Amino acid sequence: MSEGSKKVGIEIIGLSGVLQDLQNNRRTTILYAYSNDHDKEKYVYFKEGLIKLVTSPNRSSVLAEGLQRAFNLVDDETLSSAFQEQLSSGKHLTTVLREIGADDNFIVDVCGFQISEEIYDLFLWEDLQIELIDDIDHEKFPEELLALPIAIEVDFLLMEAARRSDEWKKITGILPSGKDVAYISEDIYDDNLTAEIMHILSLLDSVHDFDEIIKDCRISEFHAWEIFAQLYEAGYIALRTAEELKELASLDEFSDDLFKRIKLYERAEELGDNSIETITWLAEAYQQGDLINKAVRKYKQLGEQYVELEQYDGAIRAYKEVLDVFQDDMDAHEKYIDALFKKGNFQDGAKASITYSDKLSIIDKRRAILALENAYQHNPLSPEVLEKMAKLYCDLSETVDAMFTYTTVANLYKSRGLYQDTIDAYHKILELDYANIEARIKLADTYLIMGQHDKGIAEYKHLGDILTDAGFSDNPFTYTYLINICEKIIEFEPTNLSAREWLADTYIFKKEYDKAKEVLVDLLSFLENANNPEELLSILQKLVEIEPQNRSYLKKLAHIYKRLNLFDDAARDFIHTGEICLNEASKQEMAGKADDARRLQEEALEAFNEVLTMNPFDLEIRQKRAELLHKLNHVESAIEEYKLICHMTKAVNNYHDALTALFHIVELAPEHDPSAFLDMAKLCERQNKNDLAINFYKKYAIFNLEKGDLGEVMQSCRRLSILSPGDEEVKKWRDLVSYVMKG
Repeated sequence: MSEGSKKVGIEIIGLSGVLQDLQNNRRTTILYAYSNDHDKEKYVYFKEGLIKLVTSPNRSSVLAEGLQRAFNLVDDETLSSAFQEQLSSGKHLTTVLREIGADDNFIVDVCGFQISEEIYDLFLWEDLQIELIDDIDHEKFPEELLALPIAIEVDFLLMEAARRSDEWKKITGILPSGKDVAYISEDIYDDNLTAEIMHILSLLDSVHDFDEIIKDCRISEFHAWEIFAQLYEAGYIALRTAEELKELASLDEFSDDLFKRIKLYERAEELGDNSIETITWLAEAYQQGDLINKAVRKYKQLGEQYVELEQYDGAIRAYKEVLDVFQDDMDAHEKYIDALFKKGNFQDGAKASITYSDKLSIIDKRRAILALENAYQHNPLSPEVLEKMAKLYCDLSETVDAMFTYTTVANLYKSRGLYQDTIDAYHKILELDYANIEARIKLADTYLIMGQHDKGIAEYKHLGDILTDAGFSDNPFTYTYLINICEKIIEFEPTNLSAREWLADTYIFKKEYDKAKEVLVDLLSFLENANNPEELLSILQKLVEIEPQNRSYLKKLAHIYKRLNLFDDAARDFIHTGEICLNEASKQEMAGKADDARRLQEEALEAFNEVLTMNPFDLEIRQKRAELLHKLNHVESAIEEYKLICHMTKAVNNYHDALTALFHIVELAPEHDPSAFLDMAKLCERQNKNDLAINFYKKYAIFNLEKGDLGEVMQSCRRLSILSPGDEEVKKWRDLVSYVMKG
């Protein structure tokens, strides 16, 4: 709507109401009337409530049109002369008319007649819209006509318009289309025919349709239709059939008039000729005449008919014509694809589906996937369709569906021997899920099939790292995968230690210890020869885990710990080895197998010796070592060990253990080291165990008396005199020593 205009609610008050209101209120305005698609337009100039002029874009003025239709006012010769003069001179038509003798009253009457016809015509529009424009643009109207004293009242026009509306309904009931071609069906002997009827009859040439005749006739359009209806009802004229209209289109007369032929075929179709031949002709003619939208609609109609007849080749061609013009016509794409699949053109259908999905994905990725799924159902052997589908799933972040689809793609490529494409598909899966076990296994297998063993084994190793780094789960498939992976690596790399160790780990986790041990023992043999303590460590740890009482594995593990300076771990396992030996020795002794028991005790002693080389101040181990030496009758070594224990314990004021050690020394060789009695006496005295101290001092004194070491006897007696004053035996020893020393 332009500035200074307003839209009128014609559906409420009607055109009659609008015109009456403009007259009653003596409005000066322009009534702009138009159809919904602006195919028809008129400007009606009201001046103080009266109609001054009407004009239509791209049409003759009301004066020129009025002269054409003023059959009773202007003869053909005058009309032709006036129009020819205007064309040659360039003068305005009013000037030409005046020059040939017409006065202004004549001109006004002609204009008034045509203005009335233009107003009547508005009442016959089915989709009329109205705006009122108060800003008068006089340039829309010819200046010479504005100068004429034209002023038409609305009242009379409304009465005639009402009559014509009723009459028009009757006419369209008799003759529904202006495209019909009529012909005189019988001889006419009626002497009462009017000049207008005779004029119309002269134009009925059996070739031109009603619209074409009305355009060229000398009477008003409405009056011409009245005459057509009258002649038809009287039986004087008849209408061409659909087949006859098509025959007319083939006449040489219209060979250069494409649009005339189109009209004839259109009417034939409207009359019920929906044959393939007719629709095809119209589609191709529209295309030839650059009537693209009409051509598209007709090709679609043609495609639908071919589908109904199950003539899919024709449907494919029809929809292809549509897509050649409108590549984004989704409906045509869908029907084109459907026709291809119904015809069995699966490969072309798949390609067309990919194109269709590309366009659909811009607006709706979900619909694009559905289109590709449909293509897959018809052509499951198209990896291109699946790849496109997988990409869309990725775009929607639907990773599981994307990986499943890429897996199907890979299987297709692999079945065709397209191994590089297969590898590319698996790589796309791994981009989505780095740790996808199945994809990595199949990727590795594909590399091996291609002879690229290095890459295949690298993938197996990679997968092994992923599985072992993630730890074992409750999923039994994990173990199966890992066993297969390890076996495959070992098949191609027999010396691959990591794979063998992974295999052993898997067996351990599955509690298949015999299989695990078999793998580990082989590894152990290899690694011991290779002298690689770091790798040996893991193997021995696993063997000890499987057989924790196996002294051989324990000792080897302890030695490896020691070589790696892991002394705490080494000591723990040496001690464990020694304890196992002692427990087993005890069982052998009970079974009466003394020799076997002794060998086990010697083995335990070796283990404890290893511990003391790393930690010589381990009191507990020294005590066990001393006891073993004692038991094995290594007396001197046992005594030395007990002495060492005694020194160590006294140094930390552990008198109880020191005293125990001294007891063992005395027990082993009371004559060998009498100083042990003195040490025991002193320790007991420190612990306020005076009775014991007295006993040990006395034994030490007696030993020295027998030995003749009177000084040591006198020292012992002094301590005894303090601990046990009045002891007669002590007094006797002192007196004896004094006597001897004086003598």
